[in-house]
Amino acid sequence: MSNNIIPDLDNILALYQYNKDCYKIIKNIQETEGDRFFRDTELLYPDKDKIKAMLENIQKQSDDYYILYLWLTFERFIVDFLLTKGEKLIDIKPEFFADNFYCKFKEKVERWPFKEILDLFDQVIDKNLIASVKQIKDYRDWIAHRNINKSKPINTDPVRVYDTLTTMVKQILREAI
Repeated sequence: MSNNIIPDLDNILALYQYNKDCYKIIKNIQETEGDRFFRDTELLYPDKDKIKAMLENIQKQSDDYYILYLWLTFERFIVDFLLTKGEKLIDIKPEFFADNFYCKFKEKVERWPFKEILDLFDQVIDKNLIASVKQIKDYRDWIAHRNINKSKPINTDPVRVYDTLTTMVKQILREAI
């Protein structure tokens, strides 16, 4: 289990904030000095509204990728947490059963529906927090699969996702270890 989960999430958020600042700088430069700085780039259009729309679209897509990155880091932490907790299965008797049981557990935990995994924490973690994490999971699935037949599950951003996931991690580290 990674003990670096909070620094990992902090680094992702810092990268997101840096990226967002870069978009602001590009937008400001384009609005004031566009022709000179953006010659021979995709950002040089005579129509400033078109540039603005393109930059907003790129920023939104970037936000979604940061949410995916935060989620994947969180998900790995949770699976590693369960694998560490599951190592106690090795100690049960008889040993041949314990080895087989742990191997099966280790194999299956990677494929376990993640919302069911989150439900394992409902006795030690605030249920509203778990519900918020499940909403982020739905949003993550929506980003990853882009099913046009499904509507966007929630409106969120990387900062809110970061706040929610780090709160969950801190509660797990405090309550479930």
